[in-house]
Amino acid sequence: MHEEGAGTVIMHVCGDTRPIIADLAATGADVLDLDTAVPLDEARALAGPHVGLRGNVSPSFLYGATAPEVLEVARRAIAAGGRPRFILGTGCEVPIGTPIENVIAMVDASRQASDRDEARGST
Repeated sequence: MHEEGAGTVIMHVCGDTRPIIADLAATGADVLDLDTAVPLDEARALAGPHVGLRGNVSPSFLYGATAPEVLEVARRAIAAGGRPRFILGTGCEVPIGTPIENVIAMVDASRQASDRDEARGST
């Protein structure tokens, strides 16, 4: 895809991809978009530091939790995903009816992590 002029290539494979994460990373994709079945710390170890990861807050958790709970889970995901090559997101689509406060909590967690990175001089 890069040879055809694609910018950032993001690959999503549903399910527990731990057995094939190293192979997925070897495809040249810039970002592996992870399902909730994959623990982020394990994915980081398997993919290596050169591949971006995206994920993997549970959509059903996002739908039913409180904003403070989402903020805490999002912070843990960011820590486990390995900054700076991590994009906070859900493990799949955001369900219709998800409280907007919960989505905002995810955005807030990401902004707070970015602010900490800037304060330390890393991005």
